[in-house]
Order: sequence, then C-alpha cells, then structure tokens
Amino acid sequence: MPEQSRRTRKNSLPKANQSFTQVRIDDETFAKGKILAAIYGESFNHLMVRAIRNEIQNYESKNGSLPNPTVPDEN
Repeated sequence: MPEQSRRTRKNSLPKANQSFTQVRIDDETFAKGKILAAIYGESFNHLMVRAIRNEIQNYESKNGSLPNPTVPDEN
C-alpha cells in the first residue's frame, strides 16, 4: 500500500454549519472509498465531502454559479 499522506482539514465546517445525512452506496464503491480515505489519511466522510465540493467547483467553472441554497429554519 502506498505511503499515507496526511491531508489537512482546512475546509472543515464549524459544527453549527453542518447537515447530517445518510447516503446509499454500493458495497464495492464504499470499500474502495474507504481504501482511498485510508491512503489519504482522512475519514470516508471527509473524502465524500471533498468529492462533492470538487463536483460543485467543476460544474460552476463550466456553467456559472449554482443558486444559493435556502437554509431551513431552526424553529
């Protein structure tokens, strides 16, 4: 297995700005994702967040900004 590199969590959100969700993912993709996360020295969750952020950045670079999401009321 390649030497692990430690990535910093410079883009981590404060706990107050986090949403919690569940994702359905096939077993092979999950297993390979866990391996990649271990290689990169990060959690599987952080790997997924980084992948989603990369997709957003790629989309916006080609198509312009996505609309601002609405934030649900906490009342």
